Amino acid sequence: MGLLGVFLVSSLAWAALTPAQVAGRIKSKINSKWRTSNLVVNVVPLADPAQTAKGHFKSISVSAGAVYIHDIKMAPVKMSAADVTLDLNQLVRQNAVVTKKRKTGHFYARATENDLNKALKRKKNSIQNLHMSLGNGSLTFTGTYKFGIGANLKLTGRLECPDHYRVNFVPTKASVNGVPLPAGVLKSVLAKMNPLLDFRKLPLSPRIEKVIVQPGALTMSG
Repeated sequence: MGLLGVFLVSSLAWAALTPAQVAGRIKSKINSKWRTSNLVVNVVPLADPAQTAKGHFKSISVSAGAVYIHDIKMAPVKMSAADVTLDLNQLVRQNAVVTKKRKTGHFYARATENDLNKALKRKKNSIQNLHMSLGNGSLTFTGTYKFGIGANLKLTGRLECPDHYRVNFVPTKASVNGVPLPAGVLKSVLAKMNPLLDFRKLPLSPRIEKVIVQPGALTMSG
């Protein structure tokens, strides 16, 4: 079969995908990268079948009772996009969910303080007994930092999402044994901590516009 024949066959393969098949592939991709529970993917086509063949859909929505991202349990997780176009060629050939364009999108995820601390315990770093406490608009990390001798570390700050995909901790106060932490040491600590959460690989390219920290839980929305 010549190159033209291969191209035609592959083109027909992805052009023939139904909305249900697209939803199935998105679901398969998510489950291959993250542990989930009660995952539901819904793809709504446009009235014109030719648009479906081009990967253009009225809307795509994804919801899950829980998604474990970097060992952090997010529950629930909801995201959607309207007037969205996917790269069907990438979806078929590489099982990659690539959003070419979308008109609007929405995102929501929540993580409890308890689940965040469970993830911190599993994360290997130079800070022992690392613990996070959530307050109204701020959070505090405490632990024992090993640099020469053990020292009690305390970091207080806020969460920011400058690129709309990665959530970083930005300290407002940092001390070790009650003494301000040297800038060089603080930079090293933050390099190991950040990003706390990274949503760059989620399908539909959700953008985080707001991070709300409250006692007991934090929520992200966009």
